[in-house]
Amino acid sequence: MIELVDFNDEYIEKSVEWHRDEILRDRIGLWNDSYTDEELRNVVLEWINKKNSKLFGISKEGKPIGYILLKDIDTKNSYATIHITITSEEQNKGYGYKATQKIIDYAFDTLGLNKLCAYFVEDNRDIIEMMRNDEPFGFVEEGTLRESINKKGRFRDLIYFGLLKKDYIYIKEK
Repeated sequence: MIELVDFNDEYIEKSVEWHRDEILRDRIGLWNDSYTDEELRNVVLEWINKKNSKLFGISKEGKPIGYILLKDIDTKNSYATIHITITSEEQNKGYGYKATQKIIDYAFDTLGLNKLCAYFVEDNRDIIEMMRNDEPFGFVEEGTLRESINKKGRFRDLIYFGLLKKDYIYIKEK
């Protein structure tokens, strides 16, 4: 069973481990390759302490397998951005899907937001194709930020998706 849990010290240390996983780092594309362990801990602590973000650990039967972050929460304009990381060995098993479902419900039902955004580095083809074709939650591709991420000396595009609360409700009620 997948649960969203408070992001505690164990998850902070796991984040440092996950950051060392080159496959995962490449797939996410947003972590700075030059972060030291201490710098990464500080980034995670910043996410935890920011008033406009909410960070959860993703737990499978009590074991940390990733995290999910609602960031840039804007209550005035009623939106936030989702960022999710699942460990390499736990990917493609549906855990990210279940965690995303939980964070969407939290954002819309608990926080009362109207819109969620998600973006993916162009190289993350599996998730982009899923978002484009399966539309599991009702996200709609809204655009591309061209050459927005410099990864290993190569600029990469970010593909943006948006989900409106009314669209999510419609899909849930089908």
